[in-house]
Formats: sequence, C-alpha cells, structure tokens
Amino acid sequence: GGNGGGGGGGGGAGPSALKVSRLHLVDLAGSERAALLGERGARLEESKKINLSLSALAKVMATLSEPRGGGHPPHVPYRDSKLTRLLKDSLSGTSVAAMLCAVSPSSDQYEETLNTLKYANRAKQMTPPQVPQRQEGEHNPLQEQVAVLRELQGTLVHLAQGM
Repeated sequence: GGNGGGGGGGGGAGPSALKVSRLHLVDLAGSERAALLGERGARLEESKKINLSLSALAKVMATLSEPRGGGHPPHVPYRDSKLTRLLKDSLSGTSVAAMLCAVSPSSDQYEETLNTLKYANRAKQMTPPQVPQRQEGEHNPLQEQVAVLRELQGTLVHLAQGM
C-alpha cells in the first residue's frame, strides 16, 4: 500500500507510453576500384550494387543539403535504393544520426581518404526538415502496420511506373 509511485498494475487511467528506438549500423565502404582490384563474378556485382546504393545516398544527401526557398520542400528520393529506404528515419530529421569515417594516413590511400572526407562533408551540410524528435500519442500497432503497408504500396507503384 502507501502513496509511493511504484510500478505495478492496478487500474491506471492513462494510455501506456511506449518508447521505440532503432539503431542502424551501416558500413558504407565503397568499391570504387573494384575492377582495379581484380574483382570478378558475384563479388564484382556486389560492389556495383554497393556503389549504386552509395550513389542514391549521395543524391538524398545532396537534396537535403540544398538551400530551401520559401516554397515547399524538395522531393527527397528515399525510395531510390534499399539503403536510403532503410536510413529514411535517420536522414529525415526524426532521429539523431552520426557518421564515423575511417581514413588512412597512407599515401596510397589518399584518393579513398579524400573521397571519404568529401562524403562526410556532404553529410555535415545536410539540413533535414525540422520534425519533433518525440511524437506523443497512443501506441496503436494496427495503425502502424497500415502505415507500413501504405508505404510499401507506394513503393510498388513507384517501381511499376519505372518498368
């Protein structure tokens, strides 16, 4: 008994608060020199896909880096790759994002280090739309599933139009 604020059951009047967090760890190692390194077959194809995803991410970052005028915000191409769809929440201003860069002091790694630093500088220039980081409201799993299905439907329509 008592007047303490202990946790426990017992007829609370308000809706339960649910905090949801995600942590995305993505290795953005590109393979700009795949052909020079002698990659072939499946490994070369994988390198091409990684580079396409990095290119799509660079396009999203460039869009988010553009100065905004008084009109509506520009279309951000999050649906252009699996990587940008995965990182949409991290890039859209609803999350805290950080980028870690691995660089080398070695002179034979100069070009890759320079490209990495340029990429990081573009990320630093991004100004995502201002969205509150906390969204208060009741937790409704059904409503969340409907929202995910609508987003997937939009992706399918987008992909069908490209065929």
